Amino acid sequence: RQHSDGGAEHEDPQDEEAAIHRENLKTLSETNPEEIKEWQQQLLQQFGSETCEFLRRRGQSKMKKDTPKQTPSAEVDTTEATR
Repeated sequence: RQHSDGGAEHEDPQDEEAAIHRENLKTLSETNPEEIKEWQQQLLQQFGSETCEFLRRRGQSKMKKDTPKQTPSAEVDTTEATR
């Protein structure tokens, strides 16, 4: 939406987070497992296993707290060593 002065209206942060989540789920549903595995490896190499594990746990915690219904989520495999 736009204000009368031509500037974009700021979204509610929760609405923006929900929109990003929907977009992420759509992208994951349209992506083959091999490509997801490649993305996971890129994340592991870029951020390291500790950070990826922290983010995975945080995401799982948020899903339990914020979403009473079950929503599929992709998990990053942090068991493999970075190369």
